[in-house]
Amino acid sequence: IQIIYPSANSLRSPLYADSRIVEPAFQPDDITRYLAAQQGPFRIYPAGPLFAENKFALFGIESVGGYHPAKLKLYEEFLAKTENLSSINVLRMLNVGYIVSPAPLGHPSLELVKTGTLQLASGPVTAYVYRLQQTAPRAWFANRVIAVNNNEELFARILDDEAPAGVAYADGSLWRGANTFAPATVTSLGAKAESMVVKVATPGEAFLVVSELYYPLRWKVKIDGRSAAMIKVNGLLRGVVVPSGSREVRFYYDRSGFETGRWISLGAFVVAMLMVVGGAIGRRFWQEKR
Repeated sequence: IQIIYPSANSLRSPLYADSRIVEPAFQPDDITRYLAAQQGPFRIYPAGPLFAENKFALFGIESVGGYHPAKLKLYEEFLAKTENLSSINVLRMLNVGYIVSPAPLGHPSLELVKTGTLQLASGPVTAYVYRLQQTAPRAWFANRVIAVNNNEELFARILDDEAPAGVAYADGSLWRGANTFAPATVTSLGAKAESMVVKVATPGEAFLVVSELYYPLRWKVKIDGRSAAMIKVNGLLRGVVVPSGSREVRFYYDRSGFETGRWISLGAFVVAMLMVVGGAIGRRFWQEKR
C-alpha cells in the first residue's frame, strides 16, 4: 500500500492506493512519450473522462483541461458556455495541437497519429491521439476585429466551426465596430511562468492575439517598454494593437499588489511586536516602581 499525500494547501485527506497500480502512473508511457516529443508550444485536449487528468503535467504537457478544480471564474464560465470546449473552432483558438481520447473519434479535421497505453492511477487504458489540423499558434494575428456586445452573440460566432479564420471578437465595452488590420509575422516567442515576450514585424498596424487567459488585474502588456491597452478577445484571450515596424510585445504578471501586501503585513507584524514588547517593558517598569 502507498499513501499519496496531496499538498497541505489542498485541504484534501491522504489517499491510500495499491503501489503496484499507482507507481506506473508516475512513469512515462506510450502516450506521454509521444506528446512530450512533439514540437511546441501546443496544448492537448483530453476528451471525456480524461479532461481533468493531471498526469500530463508531470511531463510538461500543457492541457486545456487544467489540473486543479479551482480554475479562474472566467475560464469556468467559458467551459460551461462551450460544454467543456466541445467545438473544433474553440480548440483551434486555444492552440490545441492534439486530442487524447479513450475511444476512437471520427472528424475530417482530426488525424490519428498514435494509439497506445496511457498509465493512470486507476490503471492502464488504451488512448488515441489525434492531430488537430489548422490549429492556431500560441500567438497569431487577426486580420479583422469585430466588437460583440453580449455572450449570446459571442458564443454563436466562436462555436461556429465554419467561421472564417483570422477574425477575432473583442469585448464591446473595450472596442467599437469592426476594424481591419495589416498582416504581420511573429519572429520569436519566449514564455516563462510570469512573462511572455513576442517579437513581431508588421508593415502596418496589426492586432496580436495570444492564446493565454485574459486577466487584466494582474497580467499587463508593454510594447517596446511602453504600457499598452490589453483587449479581451473571443471571451477569454488577450489581444493588443501593435504599431507598424519591428516590435517587442511583453506580457508580464504584475506582482506590485502582492509586494505591497507583503510590506503592509510586515509593517503590521513589526508594530504588533513593538506593542507586545512595549507592554511588557511598561508592566515591568510599574512593578519595579511599586
